[in-house]
Amino acid sequence: FTACGPAVKVSTDQDRNADFAQYKTFQFAPEVLEDRPRNQLLYQRTLSEIEAQMNKRGIVRSANPDLFINLHLRTQEKVSVSTNTNYYGGYYRYGYGPGWGGAYGTTYTDVNEYTDGYLFVDFIDANSHMIVFQGILNATVEEDTRYMTEILEEGLRRLFREFPVSPLPVEQDEE
Repeated sequence: FTACGPAVKVSTDQDRNADFAQYKTFQFAPEVLEDRPRNQLLYQRTLSEIEAQMNKRGIVRSANPDLFINLHLRTQEKVSVSTNTNYYGGYYRYGYGPGWGGAYGTTYTDVNEYTDGYLFVDFIDANSHMIVFQGILNATVEEDTRYMTEILEEGLRRLFREFPVSPLPVEQDEE
């Protein structure tokens, strides 16, 4: 048996010329902090996860940042239609004589309406105002807050695996 995790697609891109070693501080873009989304708790969890991932890399939040992080959410209503036919019965005999028949089929169509969501996470150089790294999370939006929290946490973990600054080594407590 394998566990099925949340279904989130993650893609990233980066400025290959950017020197990521220079980034020591970050701040969320002003519009991120002023935004009041419908689910404020889920939004706050998202910001907290991003901050935790940045801190793991030694990049701390500051009033005078090297990087700004901007978030943009886009949703789109979509419809998925699939048609399937099942055939039953029938027999064909090779050689002499007829086979027996009576094959029949049933056709059914499934229509599924859903909301496709994209979260764009842009990392913007504070001096040049250019995007130096971008991550995009894509998933079906659900009303279940626990599920959406899992989607966002998993998506952000995968996004940060591609981030050009690796996590700092974890110090072991000596006993």
